[in-house]
Amino acid sequence: YRCLNDKKFTMQFVSMGCKALTGYSSEELVNNAAIAFSDLIHHDDRDDVVDQVNSAINDCRPFKIIYRLIDRDNNFKWVWEQGRGIYSSGGDFLFLEGFIIDISNQRRVELEREQLVTELQTALDEVKQLSGLLPLCSHCKKVRDDKGYWSQIDAYLVAHSDADISHSICPDCADKYYEEYDLFDKNVEKTTTKP
Repeated sequence: YRCLNDKKFTMQFVSMGCKALTGYSSEELVNNAAIAFSDLIHHDDRDDVVDQVNSAINDCRPFKIIYRLIDRDNNFKWVWEQGRGIYSSGGDFLFLEGFIIDISNQRRVELEREQLVTELQTALDEVKQLSGLLPLCSHCKKVRDDKGYWSQIDAYLVAHSDADISHSICPDCADKYYEEYDLFDKNVEKTTTKP
């Protein structure tokens, strides 16, 4: 493309590839015949694009920008633009030249990767909460959390992990507290775990 650095980014020349990118033909974009290019830039990105272009022009350097572009069907695409100011022999700014490509697929993959990294970091943080020293009352078996509160160990595990808790009665407690109900077959050898 070749365009002016005005509020509309008025196009003076646009290649035929603009149709696939924007849905508009070059005839519709040149001199804002149907729509101004600035109207295709997502409104949340427009000020940043203008700022980056103007900064590059002021510093007489090329620019590279990633932003969202809204096409004719009102779908947005992520685009990568590279351009530069063209100056007269006297150093006066004349116009911008550059190209724009659709990077929607790459951007989608990047965003998915960022989301996965966030989810993995969250999972890692939760795992870290259950590592290290966990104060456990030797009498009632309550556990003290990092804020100093004591709670039942089953409630703590549910709050700080993905574990689901199911309550049961071990054979030793069944004999001690419920011997009249004969909950376990006396002919089956009991196994106990010693601390």
